[in-house]
Amino acid sequence: MKKLNLSDIEAVEPGEREKLPAGAYIVRIEGFEDNEDKEYVRFVFDVNEGPRAGFYSDDYYKEKPWMHALMFSYKDKALPMTKGRLEKVTECNPGFDAVAAFEAAQLDMFKGRKMGLVVGTEDRIFKGEDGWVQVTDLDWMRAKIIPLDKVRSGDFTVPEHRELSASDKAKLGGGASTAPAGGNVYGDIDL
Repeated sequence: MKKLNLSDIEAVEPGEREKLPAGAYIVRIEGFEDNEDKEYVRFVFDVNEGPRAGFYSDDYYKEKPWMHALMFSYKDKALPMTKGRLEKVTECNPGFDAVAAFEAAQLDMFKGRKMGLVVGTEDRIFKGEDGWVQVTDLDWMRAKIIPLDKVRSGDFTVPEHRELSASDKAKLGGGASTAPAGGNVYGDIDL
């Protein structure tokens, strides 16, 4: 075993991994994945400003890019929403035309671009070893892109918490367990 120095490490109980609270953040696009089969681009980001800057920069989150990403679909039926999001990215980055870059598949041009994101929380379930498990996480899939100055000035409204659907509640009805917002039944493994 390698030699350790735990004197400056703050101890936590399993499942207590810190999570970002609902709110607004200025994020910077760190990378992307183009999934041509499913027709979407996933832009991976990290918090860029404020006391939570670099929140997703540790190895834990680097291995879980889906936990801090926005999807931009290029399926025909999703193009109006995608164009609206791209126009917001342009608004956050004067002099950069996000629509033109996306149309030309110049996805590298998005690296380093900033966005203001306002995000709420959602309850969701997943199938665990002992049945369905409920967790509460940030709802990045429904995050709204807002101007950077609105984040900095506090001029935003956090979306209401999204509760489980009736069908998900029904799944939890038999032998379900719930996990606190900070973790899950697998201890320190956040899913």
